[in-house]
Amino acid sequence: MKKNKNPAEKHSRPSVFERQIEINMLGSREIFVEGCRGIIDYRQEEILLSLGKSVLKITGAGLNLRGMDDERVHICGDIRSVEFDR
Repeated sequence: MKKNKNPAEKHSRPSVFERQIEINMLGSREIFVEGCRGIIDYRQEEILLSLGKSVLKITGAGLNLRGMDDERVHICGDIRSVEFDR
């Protein structure tokens, strides 16, 4: 008889080679995205971020890029929606 693995093992920490994506929002005025590979499109009403095989679409009004480094992006403005597309 085959023994079932613990379901928690399936959701263990990713390997060193997998990228982590972390999205944090402060209300509807600021968003921090870690794991960003680049900016696809940048307008005051919409920002598209590349997350490797996925795209993060942020829509709103008066959106602006407050900061960016290797894999982190900080966006401010009136954020109305955040969509994750694989």
